[in-house]
Amino acid sequence: MLRLSQMVSDHPEIAELDINPLIVYPEGQGCVVADSRILLTKV
Repeated sequence: MLRLSQMVSDHPEIAELDINPLIVYPEGQGCVVADSRILLTKV
């Protein structure tokens, strides 16, 4: 989630970000984005 937040901060052209589903593994094993959609705007 921190990397995702940083990506959105670094790229102001990202207007929307949809993640569904987000698969979360047991503690310490991370997570996986199975599908996503990013909508961009002109800056």
